[in-house]
Amino acid sequence: MIGLKQLSRECGLSTSTVSNVLSSRGRHSQATRERVFAMAKQYGYTPSRLASSLCGKTSSTVAVLATDITHPYYAEVLDSVARALLKIGLEPMVGIAPWDNPEEAGKLYKSFLSWRPRGFLLITFGEVIPGLTAEHVEQVQKNAVLITINRAVWKECPAVYPDNRRSMELVVDHLTALNHRRIGFLNLSSRPECYRTRLLNDVLTSRGLALRTDDILSRPLPEEIGEDAAGLWFDLGKEFAARTDRPTALISRSEPLANWFLGGFLSAGGRVPSDLSIITHNNSRNAGMASVPLTAVGVPTGRLAEQTIELLQEAFSRREAGEAFQKQVQLEPELRVRMSTGPARCP
Repeated sequence: MIGLKQLSRECGLSTSTVSNVLSSRGRHSQATRERVFAMAKQYGYTPSRLASSLCGKTSSTVAVLATDITHPYYAEVLDSVARALLKIGLEPMVGIAPWDNPEEAGKLYKSFLSWRPRGFLLITFGEVIPGLTAEHVEQVQKNAVLITINRAVWKECPAVYPDNRRSMELVVDHLTALNHRRIGFLNLSSRPECYRTRLLNDVLTSRGLALRTDDILSRPLPEEIGEDAAGLWFDLGKEFAARTDRPTALISRSEPLANWFLGGFLSAGGRVPSDLSIITHNNSRNAGMASVPLTAVGVPTGRLAEQTIELLQEAFSRREAGEAFQKQVQLEPELRVRMSTGPARCP
């Protein structure tokens, strides 16, 4: 193990230059960055977080908090972001902010702030981040760059997120091209005014179609049903297979819901895609590995991570220059056609 001064001598650079490169501060040539990281790896240099904190400096650590990693998509986003941070010499410090316990989530934010991270990335699946009050947001932004991933939660906060309306348009256009005219929705909420069902109905209406209330299929939210979620959605699939009056295509809010539902539908004699076409949101690797590989729409997690890192580095530069930064990046989704969609069955 060597210290910063010895590493600087081995690199032939000033201590401040090496320190800035390792902390991703300032602008340096690619050759300089590669030399510093190569020498640091060769000599096993590890910066002291404690020393940096005592000196009043921010570290090369970026706090990455997710509100859910039980869902395959969000777990994959977390993996992609963490790997992308490591590639540019930033160390991810990962935490799970429990979405069902705001008090514990609030404690976690405060704990992470005590480490003085350079960046604060929040991977969220909802418009409200549990436990993160306006006071917390202000504290974070005073000390670090704050970016939300997957949703634009605050106007004053940088964000990277998919264009959800475009996702719905891609899905509806794919299904209508296959002659589907009655399209339903698998959701966690049966409320017609739910954001995604409103969005689907808007897109269907613009294509001369409509979303029927009885074609919104749901079961209670996970916190209300605990570990029985899979079984309840499996039963819903069986019930759907027995219906004589049903849509020829369904759009699922997520891959787990689609898989649970399809298990019941197939067990009751339903066929995919000849009896039913189904598309899921959130195009993760898991969608292609399902028992029936799922046609899916969404922003690939690798591209989401790349855009997040670009935004983070831009935010660092603006912060060092003392400039305000509120840029939000909306990403174009992609439709990946697999085996779960096909032409509508004849009446």
